[in-house]
Amino acid sequence: MIRSWPPPRKPFSGVNGAARATPRPTGLFAPASGRCSASSLADAEALFGRVIELNPGFAEGWNKRATVRFLRRDFRAAIADCRETLARNAKHFGAASGEGLCHMSLNEFPEAAVCFRRALDIHPHLDAVRYNLARAEAEGGGSGYLN
Repeated sequence: MIRSWPPPRKPFSGVNGAARATPRPTGLFAPASGRCSASSLADAEALFGRVIELNPGFAEGWNKRATVRFLRRDFRAAIADCRETLARNAKHFGAASGEGLCHMSLNEFPEAAVCFRRALDIHPHLDAVRYNLARAEAEGGGSGYLN
């Protein structure tokens, strides 16, 4: 049997190799991502909202809108979008960590610690998340990784 080198690559199919359950609405996603500067965050939020309307099962649409809402300091709305992201992709460590950052911004340290622990359960090698967990715990968010 003759084998070629390097072996053919499989196309990337999502986070952790999981198949993408829903198609990406590319017509809006790229322009919305380009509008994530301070002067056009409202436009980006509206465009990601439209992405969500067109394809509510697309986890990254929710995650991007959560990021924009965080940047706009709308932490409660960002938390809601992080939770929507995680409902669609339970392995989205960015959404878990992002929700933790929102809770930290609201001085909700126990909630933040829970989110950071979840992110570390998904991806245990995230040093920044480990640091944020230590900060949340120091502020009253529990102690120890398994709390």
